[in-house]
Amino acid sequence: MTSSIRSCIPGGLVTSMGLVLLSTSLTAIAHENDPKADDMAPRYEGAGWRESQGGLAGDYDSSNMTLRSWITISEMDNGSGSGNDCWGYVSPSGREYAIMGLSSGTSFVEITDPGSPEVIAYIDGPNSTWRDIKTYGTHAYAVSEGGGGIQVMDLASIDDGTVTLVNSVTTGGNGQTHNVVLNEESGFIYRVGGGSNYGLRIYDLNQDPVDPPYVGELFDFYVHDAQVVSYTEGPYAGLEVAFCCAGLNSGSTETGLYIVNVTDKANPVLMRKLEYPNGAYSHQGWLTPDRQYFLLGDELNASSTEFSTLHVINVANPYQPAYVLDWKNASTAITHNLYTTDTFGFIANYTSGIRVFDLRDPLSMREVGYFDTFPGGDGPSFDGLWSCYPYFPSGTVIGSDIQRGLFVWTPELADIQFRLPEGTPRTISSFGGVIEVELDLLATTLDADSVLLQFDDGSGIQEVPATQTGPTSYRAVLPELNCPSDLSFRFFASNDEGETFNSEVFETLVADDFPTILSSDFESNDEGWTIEGDAVAAFEGRWMRGYPISGVGTPSSDYDQSGRCYVTGNGAGTCCDVDELTILVSPRLDASGGDAFVSYARWFSNGEGPWPGQDVLEVEISDDDGASWSLLEVVGPEGDEVGGGWFVRMFRVDEFVSPTDAVRIRFIANDPTTDSIVEAAIDRVAVEVVVCNDDVPGDLDGDGTVGGSDLSIMLGYWGPCAATGDCFADLDNDDVVGGADLALLLGLWSD
Repeated sequence: MTSSIRSCIPGGLVTSMGLVLLSTSLTAIAHENDPKADDMAPRYEGAGWRESQGGLAGDYDSSNMTLRSWITISEMDNGSGSGNDCWGYVSPSGREYAIMGLSSGTSFVEITDPGSPEVIAYIDGPNSTWRDIKTYGTHAYAVSEGGGGIQVMDLASIDDGTVTLVNSVTTGGNGQTHNVVLNEESGFIYRVGGGSNYGLRIYDLNQDPVDPPYVGELFDFYVHDAQVVSYTEGPYAGLEVAFCCAGLNSGSTETGLYIVNVTDKANPVLMRKLEYPNGAYSHQGWLTPDRQYFLLGDELNASSTEFSTLHVINVANPYQPAYVLDWKNASTAITHNLYTTDTFGFIANYTSGIRVFDLRDPLSMREVGYFDTFPGGDGPSFDGLWSCYPYFPSGTVIGSDIQRGLFVWTPELADIQFRLPEGTPRTISSFGGVIEVELDLLATTLDADSVLLQFDDGSGIQEVPATQTGPTSYRAVLPELNCPSDLSFRFFASNDEGETFNSEVFETLVADDFPTILSSDFESNDEGWTIEGDAVAAFEGRWMRGYPISGVGTPSSDYDQSGRCYVTGNGAGTCCDVDELTILVSPRLDASGGDAFVSYARWFSNGEGPWPGQDVLEVEISDDDGASWSLLEVVGPEGDEVGGGWFVRMFRVDEFVSPTDAVRIRFIANDPTTDSIVEAAIDRVAVEVVVCNDDVPGDLDGDGTVGGSDLSIMLGYWGPCAATGDCFADLDNDDVVGGADLALLLGLWSD
């Protein structure tokens, strides 16, 4: 192993804890708007972990990311007090190496066997909280806010355990640099940041990869980080474009995405600037592989109540970028560095570790995996995972943690998702039914014969195979079922490696008919609903019938689109939220006609104001005209249904009270301390009754059996039937006589 002698920048001080502290003046000059230098937790002191050595790695929360090894900072360089960026390198022999920046230099770790890594080399560098590394050919290029320009390191002999510092490129003025950006398609390297108005400093590696000449610059604004790409086809063929996370005043004002034409290195030109909503500090971002979108993270717009955010910007036309949406991943940690592959995005999310999201549709992303490298919580502090690198041919992913060092993972992200295109059916007939399902394959291949439906109607778990109706579409036909009964079901499927996946459990009712015997849509004022509670006399907060007025926490429309609903304190802004107790009581409902159910659509929000997440919505039911009450449900104070949104709920009456003709329900909203914003709404309250019949299902000709005559009748009715009202042969009640009905009929064929 070859490395240079450790050097300290002027003003540096090594403390007894091993932390390298920069002088106040140097830190201010280097990166005055970045708070990371002010209050980072100290370096982890303890052992790392290797899979090859066995034992337990530690108390890490994870999903679909398998830890293979963890190399601490002290293992890579005991003199470094913290870690920062990382990158990867694959030697000509195919061996894989992680490169990690430390506060005092750069470490090289072989991870060809991810469960048994080996620290290969360490190269000293200027002391700095920030260091960034990229590779090109057989060289690595490292920069830092501590100065020194670009350190050029020869990787040609890394397989033999040797990395050599061969040059320090100091042309281009100020030696401080925040990040280094490399366009492997063009062979140009870009120093970004490092001074209050330092944008891009450009060097040509094609002429000399060890001592590249300085060929251009742009100092019109500060660039914090960037991705530079070359367009080789389409309308922008021949352009080299830098997508810059940038702004004025060291990036803190007019912060956003600055798109720069760098085709002519001597004359870079700003193509367009886009400032996104609520921008605080445009930090880093990466293009989707098709270059249609740029995903940008803001480092300073997080808070203890604000989720981590990615800003999605359409850059299909780099001359006309358009802001699309912000995507949140349900963590209050700060978004830091992210990189994309064809299928996934990988984010180093500081205190919540690495977060992996499904990137196939950038407008509808979802988190599919994570590994939390910082067990101390997910607060918005500058601790934990700094960066990640997901581009090794083996599929190995690495991450660099400020306190804990280098993490090496094998992602386990294969997944099969199940979607019911028609939604969960409200009822299934006792003679069976057809359930359609769509499969969404993520990083895996389906065993087409493995799809099946598992169900239980109260008589035990049964299974039926599902029949393929399209590339990822399947249909399952249920046999005769108990009526009345509760039916639960879920789908299973396997990939070609034998791994089995299953859907969530869906629940519905077995009923041949489910008529509504009473329904309130609140369009009429004479339905007998009453309002009680302390807030009844006040406009603010009490239940009111009317057209919803969109405000903080309130719906913008009713549930069933009929117009009116009951809503608490109907008014714009925060003028009219719930204060004290308000109770909405139904009129007398008759639930005595059979197996009765009560259903309603509700809206509840308690997440706004100075003290969010404290209050609840209670729903109660009575069978004696309101003399006594039983609890149906409590919504809140936490959960997925307390941030607004309409949710429909249905309850079997006899599971709570006797199904009499004197049933009432009531909805109770309360904010006893009046220091939070609480809003609720109710719509479409109904009583429905299960009906079961004794007819022979599928017997269309009335002869008591299912056979050829019934098939002929069905074919005669083939096609849409809702317009004519003649849906006699529509067995699955979808207003079409088609393949699903035929499948049902054949399943009921008499022996």
